[in-house]
Amino acid sequence: MPIIRPIIRSVIRGVTEGLGAVTTDFVFIMATTGAAETVTIPCQNIGTFDAVIDWGDGSTSEITTYNDADLAHEYADAADHTIRISGTFPNIYFNKVGDKLKLKEVVNLGKVGWTKFNRAFRGCTNLISFTAGNCDTSLVDNMSYMFDGVGCTDLDLTAFNTSSVTDMSNMFYLAVDLATLNVSSFDTSAVTGAGFAAMFEECHSILALDLSSFNTELSTSMATMFHRCTVLHTVDATSFNTAAVTTMYKMIRLCPALTLMDLSGFNTALVENMELMLNTCGLTDPEIDGWDIESVTNFTSFLYGSTIVTSRYDATLIAWDAQEMVDSLSLHFGNSKYTGGGAAAAARASLISNDLATIIDAGIA
Repeated sequence: MPIIRPIIRSVIRGVTEGLGAVTTDFVFIMATTGAAETVTIPCQNIGTFDAVIDWGDGSTSEITTYNDADLAHEYADAADHTIRISGTFPNIYFNKVGDKLKLKEVVNLGKVGWTKFNRAFRGCTNLISFTAGNCDTSLVDNMSYMFDGVGCTDLDLTAFNTSSVTDMSNMFYLAVDLATLNVSSFDTSAVTGAGFAAMFEECHSILALDLSSFNTELSTSMATMFHRCTVLHTVDATSFNTAAVTTMYKMIRLCPALTLMDLSGFNTALVENMELMLNTCGLTDPEIDGWDIESVTNFTSFLYGSTIVTSRYDATLIAWDAQEMVDSLSLHFGNSKYTGGGAAAAARASLISNDLATIIDAGIA
């Protein structure tokens, strides 16, 4: 039942008069389009709830469970409603259902005991502004699919503490309007397993990513990490530690604008799957000749639709022929051409005859 909470409860929030004031509340805006319309705040059954919701129309509700009936509220009129949550509220979980389209803005993420953000704002395509603000995310361990499909062009995540996060997979998946993204302050030292897979997949508007601070030493999968980032031209991945990675499937596929990404530091000793990895990619001189490819069992369409310069292709053929490659692989080098009559041509012939490789390329330069 709606209740009026004692004024002392709001004192601990800080000053809360106005959107720009300092607050530890979770503050967000949801829109109704008709009279007597209900808004429901979705949560998942994780953590302990002991919170108060100020609905912005003079009424409040006390929340003690993830499925508390008072997470639903009826508004008399159509309007944009500023909602404030204080106390302990460990998660929010739109996950492409319910009132996902009513969420318009996150003004302040707040300090309300957050522990989970997986699928938090997934499918909130009308979310056009997100400011973390005065927040505490230090206990959050899962941010997978957190911003999947959001409508923002920019996300202010500078206040995020990601030191406990183990899973960032699909975190920005299908955030097609997201043009700028600053994740340079992210602490990713706890991200493990497939926790980076598809992290930026289908981000069609992002131009550049500075990932130079990323710690990836616990990652085993970078599959589709940048897949279909169609206008992305620069990625700083110089700090990537890929020593434990076993799959790079579609990692940089369909990134035709990408011209600046240093791959020379990639440790590929354990990588088994490079299928479609550089398919239709704009990198013309990728440092793949230094890679250890002895564990790779799948090169299907590796560079299909791409072209690397002859000097790099020559060096790659020579370097890979010197390794113990798995037999009978299909090596697709796209439209790349090699130098005839020399060491590169001999290496190519050796790969075919000795390693039973099928090589697809554009022939002699």
